Amino acid sequence: MAVWAALLLTLTLAGAAHSEETSVLYEQYDTSTYTPGQVNWGIKEGKYGYGWCHSASNGILCAFDDASARINLPEGQTLDASYLKEDFAVAMALWRGAAFNTGEELLPFDIDFARADQAPSVYARVIYDPNDVRSAYVDNKNAVLFPGTAHYQRVSIIINAFYLRGETDEQRARNAHILCHELGHVIGLVDLDGYAKASQSPYLFSDVLMGYGWDRSFYGPTDADIKGAAVILGIHRNEDHVFGAPVPSADSHNEHRLVCGLCDGYRLEPHDYTLTGGKAVCACGAQLSGLTYIHFSWLYS
Repeated sequence: MAVWAALLLTLTLAGAAHSEETSVLYEQYDTSTYTPGQVNWGIKEGKYGYGWCHSASNGILCAFDDASARINLPEGQTLDASYLKEDFAVAMALWRGAAFNTGEELLPFDIDFARADQAPSVYARVIYDPNDVRSAYVDNKNAVLFPGTAHYQRVSIIINAFYLRGETDEQRARNAHILCHELGHVIGLVDLDGYAKASQSPYLFSDVLMGYGWDRSFYGPTDADIKGAAVILGIHRNEDHVFGAPVPSADSHNEHRLVCGLCDGYRLEPHDYTLTGGKAVCACGAQLSGLTYIHFSWLYS
């Protein structure tokens, strides 16, 4: 009997948590100004209206259901999909090989198979279903969360061997990349094209792991994916942001952006006008007419 029926009473992931509600918005949401090569990422937090479940912290323990990889096909044949365990191991290694740069040190991600004495939170299970259009997905419907949180206690990654074949090296590399993408969801990263509701082809986000397209110019997490993962896992916290000078924002006429030089995330801040040369000017360059400025000064003084 595989480990699927194990009751998880305690879990290493429960010990360290990140700030559940970050004050930083993300470049990803401004799809109207997106250009290829621009840093883009988005995270799962409830206030953004996207699927909220994610890992509680760095240190994600995984298991692979070996029994599920031996599949009895309708034709009476048996498919040995054990190669997917190797591909899943490569996907984890791609995340372990990534690290967030704080400017002073590199902070790695900790994702690996659980030892016999450890309770995994992520279970990889193989299916064979030609009627399911998904090649792999995180089974949020059946996930178990820690009480009172949106943090995974137990969740499955479902791998569809009908699509993820193992005959060629190119297929195996694609498998690992797709599974690396699914681990990104477990970490807490969103489907960027899914959030943008992008129906166009090619997809907007083909140059990052969490996009739907893959232009083959990279393999595994990109710089943008790493930065988003560092924020959602609490490796890079709200108090760690290093904001530069305010810059104009496409999100609001009444606010500007303060962009973090480490993670490229930003938060919105109301304009702060001062009287300069007879004009009310904000540090980001926004201006008000003198009459409007006087009216505001009188109202709020």
